[in-house]
Amino acid sequence: MSNWVHGPNVRSVLEVRATHSVVDAQRLIQYVLCMKMIASRQLAAKPKMVWDLLTKEGSVVVTRDGKPCAIIMPTSDETLVEDLDDALFRRARRAVGSIRREAAGRGLGRLSMDEIDTEIAAARAERRAHKSE
Repeated sequence: MSNWVHGPNVRSVLEVRATHSVVDAQRLIQYVLCMKMIASRQLAAKPKMVWDLLTKEGSVVVTRDGKPCAIIMPTSDETLVEDLDDALFRRARRAVGSIRREAAGRGLGRLSMDEIDTEIAAARAERRAHKSE
């Protein structure tokens, strides 16, 4: 365990361990993030145990074939909209990160402002042409 970084800097742990095995991901979840893990089959076989664990822990990671596949988090009538908003924000942040990585991989990060303005003008002109059809 000496090679594991403990503490609040989870991002650095994720970056360092990103290329390691599923076991490392499970250890990261259990030791750094302090989340309990359950097998997906337990959802059907022992639902009361899962709900009790969710109430006690706050969040539970669900695994399929030993690999994380879902996170169950509690909500209520009062917090549902806010919880959904948080989930949508996380999904959008992940999508933007993916778009940025793809753009960097294609060398689009090296465009000048004039080239960017030209691309925007072309996209807007194309959109206007489709609207007028």
